[in-house]
Amino acid sequence: MNASIASRAPYRPAARPRPVSAFRALLPAIILFYATIIPMEVRFDIADQTFYPPRVAGFLLLPWLITKLVGGGLRYRAVDGVMLAGVTWMLISFMVYYDPITGLLRSAPLAFDTVIPYLVARVCIKNLTDLRRFLIIAAPGIAIAGGSMALESFSHVPLVKPAAASIFGRLSSYENGVAVGSAKFIEETRLGLLRASGPFSHPILGGIYLSLFLPLYIYSGIRGLPRKLGIVGSVCGFFSLSSGAFLALLIGLGILVTDWVQKKVQFLNWRLIIGAGVLVASLLHLLSQRGLIPVLIRYTLDPATGRYRLYIWEYGTQSVAKHPLFGIGFSDWERLAWMGTSVDNHWLLLAMRHGLVVSVAFLFVLCYGIYHLAISASKTRGFDRNTYIGVAASLLTLLITGFTVAFFGQMVTMCYFFLGMAISLPFASSGRRAI
Repeated sequence: MNASIASRAPYRPAARPRPVSAFRALLPAIILFYATIIPMEVRFDIADQTFYPPRVAGFLLLPWLITKLVGGGLRYRAVDGVMLAGVTWMLISFMVYYDPITGLLRSAPLAFDTVIPYLVARVCIKNLTDLRRFLIIAAPGIAIAGGSMALESFSHVPLVKPAAASIFGRLSSYENGVAVGSAKFIEETRLGLLRASGPFSHPILGGIYLSLFLPLYIYSGIRGLPRKLGIVGSVCGFFSLSSGAFLALLIGLGILVTDWVQKKVQFLNWRLIIGAGVLVASLLHLLSQRGLIPVLIRYTLDPATGRYRLYIWEYGTQSVAKHPLFGIGFSDWERLAWMGTSVDNHWLLLAMRHGLVVSVAFLFVLCYGIYHLAISASKTRGFDRNTYIGVAASLLTLLITGFTVAFFGQMVTMCYFFLGMAISLPFASSGRRAI
């Protein structure tokens, strides 16, 4: 493991953790991560509740997590209160919209799947050293998941999910009420290749999931086989052949290219770049007919996809305007007769389902993390600085792609795991721990 890290601090025996203890400290995060590359078809039901792999991992980790939270294993910050307020409102909104018992039973799994990954990341990934170790151990999983997508794409045959379904059965065919199953597995081809899902709930989610890791493996400072496995596995998100996944890859790589350019051009810095970006976004919002979000949706996706998502945005926001506090739960939403039930916008879906409080709270936490990662990057040098930029690139990718697709399945777990990292890493000790 040590040979895979490109940057080292001076050797200090007293501060150097043993490899076994370092692995033990990261084990909960590793368990949760590897649970997310198991197909959601691998599940079982207890008391009318379905337990998918990430949820099972969450319950197994719950005693450890409670012990850590009670025993001072987490340094709480004010922004954690914003996150927990959003999770609490998820419960309240359903209890108000339905009735207290029904609402609690329906919202508790959603809240659990949100808060557990966030807290696991907050407790386990406390600094850049922890993140690099995590990436090294996760690299084989990223490579396996990406490799399975490449294999399915070239062979034109769905492999992973059908194999799991043959043992555990197909998923139920809900929509935004979670589980999305179908009469047959996706066998759509584009560019002469199959749109692959691998172990993920949907091709576009698999593509975005893997793409989130690309800036991390490129910029984190690890080297050798783990870095190569991570990069190759992440790039295999391409085989989802989805515009959202292409967008995710372009955003991550675009930020890294921009960072490389600004290091070569003296007058450029991230404050200037961010300021220019905010100015352009503000002008687009003020001068365009419908505002910033519809412009982004229209011009970051292919025309047909973008046009449909504009309809979703239009009628979805109307639903939020009618039910701004508590949302509409899992109820159907008003829209054109020919439109499907799916809401392909994660942040909008949260507002429609639970009210604005939840969506605004989670977006605030995400933007707060990106902002402070940028500050941390400006105060450090070398591999540490690059790692902060890489994490910020992944989070910005998560932010933007969340406006193009609804997250469910494994993607929900990874979304809030990344939010937890976003809050832990910028406030890590400035002193570099030896590895």
